[in-house]
Amino acid sequence: MEATISADIIRSSTLPKEGVVVLQNRLREFMDFLNKTFYGCWGRVVRGDGIECAISDAHYLLRIVMLLKCQIKAIRVYFDEVNIKGGDSRFFKFGVRMAVAIGRLRTNDKEQAIMDGEAIYNSGRALANMGNYDLFSISSDYKKTEPIIRSLFLLINHIMKRVSARQSQVLFMKLQNMSDVEIARRMGITRVGVYLHLKSIGWDAISAALRCYETMRF
Repeated sequence: MEATISADIIRSSTLPKEGVVVLQNRLREFMDFLNKTFYGCWGRVVRGDGIECAISDAHYLLRIVMLLKCQIKAIRVYFDEVNIKGGDSRFFKFGVRMAVAIGRLRTNDKEQAIMDGEAIYNSGRALANMGNYDLFSISSDYKKTEPIIRSLFLLINHIMKRVSARQSQVLFMKLQNMSDVEIARRMGITRVGVYLHLKSIGWDAISAALRCYETMRF
């Protein structure tokens, strides 16, 4: 079973020109990361602040959703480092509006830049039909476990709303299975600092949700 992500950036129009450049560079970096890290997965930036991703194995989906949210929310740190002003509170708090779908892709061809099939249609339509204050939507062709899948994704989405930009950096690395020691070294903080960040985020609940989802039968 495959999956797709259709997303756009919340209130990106409030960013100054240099902020838009940073945002688009970070999105392209994420697409490169996605292609290198998850077999058969790729994505593209569309319309300047839109995102489309094809996920070759639906078991990757929850982790990739979290990684994408972290990448965008962490932009606040980079803005502060280079003194970029602008962007309203909804951009910094929520970052991205997202629709995901678990289903089939008739074509998943990175080389030809083609993703086609029911899954991408479903996520694309769901994103287009979202209201101004809707932030997340999920649909699944696997009806047997859809209630469990929906509950896990909604739980994670709720947790991610409260994660700060700095915490997003820590979580991004933890989701790649880096050790606390490695994260501390890269962040320039102590191992205890990493532990406290993860505790504040609710890593134990996130880890349990990931284990539940990634061992699910599709």
